[in-house]
Amino acid sequence: MEHAGSKILPEDPEATEIGLGTPATRAEIIEKIIDRGYAKRIGKKAIIPTDAGIRLIEVLPEKLTSPAMTVEWEKQLAEIGSGTKNPDSFMCGIRQLTSSIVSSAAVPYTFGPVALGKCPICNGNVYEGKVGKNYYCQNKTCGFNVWKKAAFHPTISPEDMTFLLKNGTLKKPSGEYTLLKEAPYIQFEKAAFTPVKVDEAELSAYLRSKGITPVSKVASHGSFWIPGGFEIKPIIQEINKKYHVPAGFSKDAKALGHRPGWFIKGGYFI
Repeated sequence: MEHAGSKILPEDPEATEIGLGTPATRAEIIEKIIDRGYAKRIGKKAIIPTDAGIRLIEVLPEKLTSPAMTVEWEKQLAEIGSGTKNPDSFMCGIRQLTSSIVSSAAVPYTFGPVALGKCPICNGNVYEGKVGKNYYCQNKTCGFNVWKKAAFHPTISPEDMTFLLKNGTLKKPSGEYTLLKEAPYIQFEKAAFTPVKVDEAELSAYLRSKGITPVSKVASHGSFWIPGGFEIKPIIQEINKKYHVPAGFSKDAKALGHRPGWFIKGGYFI
């Protein structure tokens, strides 16, 4: 910060002496930034921006966030001090810049967390938790709280929660979510699992088209084996998606000569 001018105006030999403020004012400014929540200390030496600080930089005009403007002002103030620049022209430029920035700031900006919707109990705002593990109502006495992921339901994304707060229910391939007005505030009904009978010849042809030779024990009341490890998991997922049948995995499949492979139980085949 002390020699910022030399980096911003390298073509100006006098810029070497231009810095951002003085040692005293720099320390004061840094403390104000931290006190107002725009930055925080990490350890004894590091200072990093907070979410509010990052948002402030995003919303302010680039001219205000660039140190180049401060360096230029410091240069002009030095010229005023030496008598080579008229202070009235400097102030005129400041007024014009201020007017331009104010007139262009037509869109309001909201700091802090964004509400996902209205609480089904008290109609307060519902927000995502700071550590991203839950959704909660702004009214602490209300008690509304939904965990993103729990033993009785899959992960609920912020988009899912917004939809639920607006509509009360949400249908997904995994099942249906329903918003409740009492704990646990979410009910989840898993989608019915309806296997489709698998045509063995069709599945074998599909696998061979992928360069995989299956081993079938279906005729002897065994399983249908697909040799390969987790590198073929996308193919297994495609089979599961098409037929709705589960596939197990073995690292040491006897049917495959003690090689790794996936298997589908014979009962799922025509």
